[in-house]
Amino acid sequence: MSNKNRMSKKITAVVICVLIAGCLLCLQSCNDKVGGETTQSGFTGKSGEIAEPAEAAGTAASAESGATDRTASAAEEAAAAATAATAATAATAAPAAEEGEKAAATLSPGMMELKEHVQAELSEKAGRWSMYLYRLDTGEEFGVNEHDSMISASLIKLYIAGCYFEQIDKGIIADDYPNQLFTMISESNNGSTNTLIDVLGMDTINEFIREHGFEASLLQRKMLEKNGKENYTSTGDCGRVLREVYEGTYVSEEASARIMEAMRAQIARNRYKIPAGVPEGIQTANKTGELFTTDENGVNVTIQNDAAIIFVDNHPYVLTVMTAVPSAGEGEMHSQIAALSSEVYEAVIIEEPGEENTEEDAEENSGSAAGTDEQDASSGETGSETGGTIEEAPAAEGDTESVSEDAPVSLPEPAEK
Repeated sequence: MSNKNRMSKKITAVVICVLIAGCLLCLQSCNDKVGGETTQSGFTGKSGEIAEPAEAAGTAASAESGATDRTASAAEEAAAAATAATAATAATAAPAAEEGEKAAATLSPGMMELKEHVQAELSEKAGRWSMYLYRLDTGEEFGVNEHDSMISASLIKLYIAGCYFEQIDKGIIADDYPNQLFTMISESNNGSTNTLIDVLGMDTINEFIREHGFEASLLQRKMLEKNGKENYTSTGDCGRVLREVYEGTYVSEEASARIMEAMRAQIARNRYKIPAGVPEGIQTANKTGELFTTDENGVNVTIQNDAAIIFVDNHPYVLTVMTAVPSAGEGEMHSQIAALSSEVYEAVIIEEPGEENTEEDAEENSGSAAGTDEQDASSGETGSETGGTIEEAPAAEGDTESVSEDAPVSLPEPAEK
């Protein structure tokens, strides 16, 4: 039995030795991965010589330090790469931001003051008011309720004109209605307008409006038609039309030129709003719109709109105004819009730093607009307030549409301005 015990002890010792040797080999293999080459007897240096135990410890520490250095170096490289990527992104984004700033010009102090003044003024007026200003010389723009969809009256005719020229360009129709196109804009002639609506189709006109991004605009009835619906647009949409007309990009250069020609030829009685707010002699091109209607409560509402290009020397601009005011007289609304137009004009022509305008030039341009146009009562409709309702004079050679108009239409006819 004793021999067997001795044999068992020897076997156990051998197994323990084998296990210890295996552990040592594993440790050596791990150190190899960190520090370098290995042999069965210990660590070797770069020269291949066997190191003593103390030297082996030092070499292992050096190897560990080298690994740390390499990790730090890799981290630094990654950080550098990230910094370079960020810089590249910033470099790419900078021009885009710069383009955005160019697209929306910062208002000058004078224009900011005008904006604040107009916002306060319109907020105190009765009814609904909207306006939009775009300076064609500087690119500055601002508006008050400029995206609000409001009753268009005859401003809707700007989109009918655009659709007419687009259909010609597409070869769908021929240019067979030049006179109707011209009188629709210059006289706001309703018969001409309804003819073009028939030729083009209401759906086609609304498709033109949608495709060109005039989001607040919609045609739902012919002129003077009573179908319980209204036509709509906004000062922002109309302002964009006039900008494109001025730049020659509304549908095409030819279309823009012909619409501009018709707007410049606006008959005298349609110049009592925005054009009346600038001094005599300043060239304008405008399309007006007005309508007498009732709201959902049966209250009389006066719609007075105007969209104009003002050709001030070196400072041309677009101004659009839309209103819907309960129980307001026509003459009263004309005067209020003309006064707003005058305020805008005066602010635009103020001498800017660095300009070479003399005081005499400024004085010559800024003469009072009051009294430059006197209304001739015999030239068209006038509205007067009687017992809280609007009493309309019979229409002469005008272009005002009344929802109470029942007489047969003749030319020249009453129109939606």
